[in-house]
Amino acid sequence: MANTYKIDREVTLHMLTTDRAIYSPSRKDIEVLEEPTKEKVLPSLLGLEFLEELNFKLTYDMPVRAIYLER
Repeated sequence: MANTYKIDREVTLHMLTTDRAIYSPSRKDIEVLEEPTKEKVLPSLLGLEFLEELNFKLTYDMPVRAIYLER
């Protein structure tokens, strides 16, 4: 189990693509994972439902140790 909270207004995410274009999808009623500490040492990841809704997939390139968000 994880604690979450809901943002009850429209949120726009701005993402820079590899070709330097800006992609800005907007969504309403996003649930956010509550950070376990005030230092916020854990990175946040977008949920699978959100990624699937935007037709994205998350891939990991082991040789270069990089994570990519692909469409």
